[in-house]
Amino acid sequence: MLKLFVSSGIKPVKVRASIAKSSTKDFHDTKYENLKMKKENSIYIDTLEEPSADYAAIFGAAIYSSGELPYTLSTNAYMMK
Repeated sequence: MLKLFVSSGIKPVKVRASIAKSSTKDFHDTKYENLKMKKENSIYIDTLEEPSADYAAIFGAAIYSSGELPYTLSTNAYMMK
């Protein structure tokens, strides 16, 4: 199991985890599923369960608002088998 934690000194508009599964380490053509992360106090948390046979990847993204244009900051991607 892999836990992803995201925190920020500035309140984001939305925080999501992007999760994908692939039969190889190549995730280029893989569709990611975007999930809203759970908030506990001021930390956003999501969990990636260990895949049964394939590979899985997760990264977090926080969306912020700055004037008219939103922007996104993301974590590194983490992969597990």
